[in-house]
Amino acid sequence: MTELAAGAVSSLLVVIRNEAVLLGGVRDDVQFIKEEMESMNSFLAHLARSAPHGGDHDEQVRTWMNQVRLLAQDCNNCIDLYLYSGNPEIHRAKSRLRRHLWWVYWSLRKLVAQRRAAVQLRQLKDRARDVGERRLRYVAINLVVC
Repeated sequence: MTELAAGAVSSLLVVIRNEAVLLGGVRDDVQFIKEEMESMNSFLAHLARSAPHGGDHDEQVRTWMNQVRLLAQDCNNCIDLYLYSGNPEIHRAKSRLRRHLWWVYWSLRKLVAQRRAAVQLRQLKDRARDVGERRLRYVAINLVVC
């Protein structure tokens, strides 16, 4: 019987450690995405200054700019969700009993929402890296072809 309990506790500790690592990595993921967006924004500003006479860039650049725009919107939505789920003032209850019950409900909901956001941020971080690498890959191919 103790082996079963010990096994259950051990597996729970593994899950808790994994969750702690995931949620602890949110700050690093947000920092990476912030820096990546700053770099992409600088490059977009450079593209705007060096736009061709007609104002339109080639199809590769337009595709990349669209990917950056969509990525930025998804990142913004994910970070908003993360911040919204962690703000108790938004959902505050009035009576004492309701406030206590609400706090328990809110805490569980917050954990679920922040975990979902942490997973999504990790995916967005990978996506941001992919968008940047894809642009470099096609620029290199374009230079070889020309």
